[in-house]
Amino acid sequence: MTTYTYDEYKLQLGGLWGNFHTLEFIIRLFLCEKMGIPIRLPKQGDFSIEVTPITKHTTINGLIGEYNKSLSLKEEEFKVEENIIGLRNAFAHGRVFGLAPLPPFRLLNKPVPDKAGKIQNFDFDETLDKKFLGEKIDFVYEQIQKVSACAKKRGYKSIDV
Repeated sequence: MTTYTYDEYKLQLGGLWGNFHTLEFIIRLFLCEKMGIPIRLPKQGDFSIEVTPITKHTTINGLIGEYNKSLSLKEEEFKVEENIIGLRNAFAHGRVFGLAPLPPFRLLNKPVPDKAGKIQNFDFDETLDKKFLGEKIDFVYEQIQKVSACAKKRGYKSIDV
């Protein structure tokens, strides 16, 4: 087994989270462009802002669904794979643990127990090793590139990743 340091784990985990945030934000920019809404980012200290796709409280599920529904049949190649939602939710809401305070760690996710208060099956159960995290960083980045390519094809100016 390859040595996997805590510093390497932190960098990979940060890279994955950075990609999740980038995907969410690029979809928000895309939706603004699609709706013809000017891109206005809130300034630090703003207490009142206009609700736009950038500022609207929307889940990643809702954003990806809205983006995918906005694509024409000729744009199907730019569709964001919906299994990314479960991956993101596992990292956002799952439980990370290890037998020692060093990687690789394990991530489990099952959002809601059954009526008896037991968790019957996990919807996500993975070892967070170098290979797995590297693959997921690349997967999320591929989704970012799809949104970026679609925006470019449509001539949207605010998105250039």
